[in-house]
Amino acid sequence: MKSIASNHSLELFIQTNGVTCGLDTSVGEAIALLQKGHAYAVVLGRDRIPQGLFNSQCLLSWLDLQDNLAIDRFAQMNARKLGDVDLQPL
Repeated sequence: MKSIASNHSLELFIQTNGVTCGLDTSVGEAIALLQKGHAYAVVLGRDRIPQGLFNSQCLLSWLDLQDNLAIDRFAQMNARKLGDVDLQPL
């Protein structure tokens, strides 16, 4: 019963504040979701189990790790997947 309550709580949390996407979603696609007004995206693994949250803090951390001399950051973001980003824990 405890796991059912936990899953239900997570589902309510997602519905009111965010959206879901997969680990294979590009960083550019995830940014587009945030730009649509979602506070975060819950990132699901292939087995549909939540792996973490993607939000603006994740994006800033990811950009800090990139080379400061990068010519085209947007192309890099579209080439990278959320599986490459340090996600916020749930």
